[in-house]
Amino acid sequence: MLGQHIFCRLKNDNAIAKDIGGRRLVAETVLRIGRRLGLLGFGLADTHLQMSATGSEGGDLGRRVEYALTRRLRCDPGFAGVGVLDVETP
Repeated sequence: MLGQHIFCRLKNDNAIAKDIGGRRLVAETVLRIGRRLGLLGFGLADTHLQMSATGSEGGDLGRRVEYALTRRLRCDPGFAGVGVLDVETP
């Protein structure tokens, strides 16, 4: 396994960050947590967050990011749960 692809979305499929301040907060949160857990890159679309990470720490990275964003952005009803896909060698 080369790494993992992680995706997060809100339970109600609403936008995670609704303005530039919210997007900045998402970026700061992902980078702060991801530095310790092998983050390679991330992208925020309206309704979902995608991240890639080395090794097998993707689930932990996703859970920590979801928890932090739920608190910092006051997401209600919260996240639907982390999706993780292994990235395999060809």
